[in-house]
Amino acid sequence: MVTNKAEAGEPTRRPVSALITVLGATGAVGRPLAAELASRASTNGWRLRFVGRNLSTLRTLAERFDAEWWRVSELSLHELEPALSGSSVVVNLVGPFAATAQVVSGAALAEGCHYIDAANEYAAVAAVLARDAEARDRAVTLMPAVGFGTVATEGLAASVAEHLRGGGGADVARGGSAANPLRTGRRSGAATTLGGDSWYGGVEGGASGGGSSGNRSDSGSGSGSGSGGEHVTRVNVAMFPQSAARSRGAATSVVGVLADGGAAVENGRLTRFALGHRAHRLVGPNGPTTLIPAATGDLAAIPATLGARFVTSSVGLPLPRFGAAAALPLVSAAMRSRLLRRLVDARAADTAPKTGELVSYSWARVAGESGDTREAWLRAGEGYAFTVHALVSALEQLLAPRTPAGTTTGTPAGTTVGTTAGALTATAAFGSGFLRGLPGVSTHSSLADALAHGAAADDADAPADAGADADADADAPA
Repeated sequence: MVTNKAEAGEPTRRPVSALITVLGATGAVGRPLAAELASRASTNGWRLRFVGRNLSTLRTLAERFDAEWWRVSELSLHELEPALSGSSVVVNLVGPFAATAQVVSGAALAEGCHYIDAANEYAAVAAVLARDAEARDRAVTLMPAVGFGTVATEGLAASVAEHLRGGGGADVARGGSAANPLRTGRRSGAATTLGGDSWYGGVEGGASGGGSSGNRSDSGSGSGSGSGGEHVTRVNVAMFPQSAARSRGAATSVVGVLADGGAAVENGRLTRFALGHRAHRLVGPNGPTTLIPAATGDLAAIPATLGARFVTSSVGLPLPRFGAAAALPLVSAAMRSRLLRRLVDARAADTAPKTGELVSYSWARVAGESGDTREAWLRAGEGYAFTVHALVSALEQLLAPRTPAGTTTGTPAGTTVGTTAGALTATAAFGSGFLRGLPGVSTHSSLADALAHGAAADDADAPADAGADADADADAPA
């Protein structure tokens, strides 16, 4: 059964004001996003529609924020077509995204509306980016991976790449001589089969225009090379998120990533290996940690945005390296069992919120073809709050009124605007300034600086008689 707020047929098509449709509005990210969108709706001229399966929860949330509501029993093109009717943009928050991104982005293309999600699985991000030609034909934007995973890593890597070429990006640790300025741009191209995996475009070509991907110069983040400058050849990123709770969709997405095993992009090809292999050590927010390469969205996003031929995206785990190499392949194999995955999915549930202040971190190291290498750390707040801020910022820029020249008004300082139709990440669309413009985000040349920034902020907020022994370690993730 399909129902809307007025309980009177399909919504009116093509409203004068922008209509934002949110799938999964009752979830851990959806609820705070719904509240934030509602608080800005009148200012931005937005109407809201919430789509989901739980009728009572959906209706209660929609009535609270004066939004339309639309119930679907499954995410199929048949049921999504009326649910998205008249939408300017659809926000997909229904995980696991490896199972939903294809069908929802396809429904958005059929409706002719923009698409945004918060995916961080390689398969989901690669599948959406592979629809670049379709999106341009329909004159819409498909924007996957607008969440802490990918925005906090790909965005930081883009900022480091700018600084590597003298573009003045993040405050980063220098590992060599200064390079040339980074030219802005983005990649286009159809999906290419690499060892049985669909991967977006090629990573050859860069700013010189050579290679198979056919680099398309738009306003946005950096491509592989500046005019006359060196290519970004290697990018390593890692994430250390802290979230107040975990949703059922997020839990099943994690299971999917574990089942996929380890992965990296090597010489432009996606390479898979056992989970836990190629693990390496890094001093993280809580001391030495083991970085586990995984099949995250960065493996699709970073080659497309920065042109790097070697990319590793890792998650930090408190395991010894050799222990990870021995135990994690067994965990990955177990997660590939259909019976076990169904059991995990059946038992998955939203967890109770954690208390206290939560801090997330990410790390990026970028190398050029000359051997010049730089790295940086990012400090941010709670992971779901970061994702909400990223989604709202992307929506505001995507839906902002445009001048005849193609620019927009009222955009955040330090943000490059000029989104064109196609499939691309927020960093590719809006530049590395998109990340730096989000609330509570700071970039640092070292982890010590990132940790000290938190301590300084605590001291600044403390009462005058708080003393010098204020606990700065409370911000460090577990």
